[in-house]
Amino acid sequence: MKLYHTPYSSPSRSVLMTIRCLNLDDELEIQIVDSLKGENETLEFLKLNPLGHIPVLVDGDVILSESRAIMTYLVNSRRPGCSLYPSDNRKRAVVDSRLYCDACGLNIQLFAAFVS
Repeated sequence: MKLYHTPYSSPSRSVLMTIRCLNLDDELEIQIVDSLKGENETLEFLKLNPLGHIPVLVDGDVILSESRAIMTYLVNSRRPGCSLYPSDNRKRAVVDSRLYCDACGLNIQLFAAFVS
């Protein structure tokens, strides 16, 4: 697996924390992408994610570029039923609600504060 990562991105750090919680470090190659230098706008990177967003996970022929999708993919593919993303529908619904809350509210507000 290869993770295109930037340390100052909260979505990217969330993916890295998930990888570490699942003990997948030994399967991982980290490629630091410096978006402040425009490294996420190169043709090579845009082939992976045309939007230029970080993080991106490449796992064989699977390429994912949304942090929440990456995190759920990792649990489902490497540690199904793990408490990070439980198989019980009610428990999973609680996790999903937290993921979507972050996507629709918290992360947007953090980004706005960062760029202002």
